[in-house]
Order: sequence, then structure tokens, then C-alpha cells
Amino acid sequence: MEYIAHIDEKDKKRIQTVKNHLEGTAKLSEEFAGKFGKEDWGYCNGMLHDIGKYSVDFLKRITGESNQRVDHSTAGARVCVEKGGKYRFLEYCIGGHHTGLPDYGSNYDNAGDPTLMGRRKKKMYSHFHQPCRGRRRS
Repeated sequence: MEYIAHIDEKDKKRIQTVKNHLEGTAKLSEEFAGKFGKEDWGYCNGMLHDIGKYSVDFLKRITGESNQRVDHSTAGARVCVEKGGKYRFLEYCIGGHHTGLPDYGSNYDNAGDPTLMGRRKKKMYSHFHQPCRGRRRS
């Protein structure tokens, strides 16, 4: 199955796969983060920011089969929580890459609250696929 990240509005045949989008964004983010010595953090941010697009629900949304809103950024933030360590910093960037950096919140927040703790409690897609297990060095 080919997962799609973007479809050109004018030329519907011109698509960008999720894999190409994540790899391209990772390279750019790595370059930007290199300005402050955190290339690996930048690369990881780029690779994880849209992994929620690896879902049947998002594929249906982007191809017009569904009008259901799909939260695609919480998935990458959730991976950061699971990995722990430096990834906890990246959770903010990934979780807020469309809406801005969220407040941390508290353990009492609910899944619908616009905080980082609220996002951690959101229900994820049943058909979510993680694209990578680690960084390949070239």
C-alpha cells in the first residue's frame, strides 16, 4: 500500500508519499538543527512529525474518500513519549507542528484537552504503521 502525504491541488496526479515527505523534512530539519549542534534531534523530528499519515484513516481523508478530520501529529509525539530521554523534548515540537507548542498540562487532563498531557491520552488509529525503527546513516 502506498501512503500519501500530499496531493497537488492543481495536478491531482502529482503526489508525495509519506516516506518521501518524512525523509525530505528530516534532511531539512537536520540542517536547521545543525546551527545549534543538534543535527540528530532535527533529523528525528523530521522523520517523526507526520508518521500519523501512515494510517488508513489519513489515506481515506487525503484521497477524498472521507471527510473525517485526522490528527496525524499525535502519533509522532506518542512515539517520543515511548522512547523517553531526549525524545521527550521532541514531543513538544512534533505534537505542536501545526498548532504551536502546547502547554504541558497535568495528569488530570483529558484526551480532548489542548495540552501535551491531553494529547498523550488521545485514541490512536487502529491501522497506524510506524515507518522506521532507527536512523540509517549514509
